[in-house]
Amino acid sequence: MGTSCEKKSKPNEGWASNHGVSTTPAPAPAPIPLEPPVEVLRVPNSGLPCAVDDLLAQKCRRCHTKPARHTAPFALLTWDDTQELLRDRQRYLVMESAVKSGYMPYNIAANPPVERLTDAEKQIIVDWVEAGAPRGSCGSTGPARSSSPRPVASGLRPHAKPKSAL
Repeated sequence: MGTSCEKKSKPNEGWASNHGVSTTPAPAPAPIPLEPPVEVLRVPNSGLPCAVDDLLAQKCRRCHTKPARHTAPFALLTWDDTQELLRDRQRYLVMESAVKSGYMPYNIAANPPVERLTDAEKQIIVDWVEAGAPRGSCGSTGPARSSSPRPVASGLRPHAKPKSAL
């Protein structure tokens, strides 16, 4: 009978357990609680074009509202809000930079999850800013719609009265 100098391992015993490392799986993180609904998604006569107002209500005002959530530094409820200065730049210029770079919407752990902007949604902000961030009007001041924002062309032009038939 030969003798062996090797240590016989017990089941589940290997390098980790021989070196003081736990082989017990880490507990699953606690689920993120569901956020309460946002109190203010729209304000009457916001002064924003419909496409911009719709987009802000659907994707941005979850944080950029009153009271602000998730440490958002300012509200984006009205056209006047977008014209205020943030340091030395108007907020609408900051909005454009944050949207173009993908910095906004900020990636935070939230329930429901924060939705990223699509390329078409980013373009709504960019087109509005490149047009000089004009004041607009939008007939609807109800709750945010779950459908996609209106196309930029119809959302940024003043609402025209229908031409009567000749």
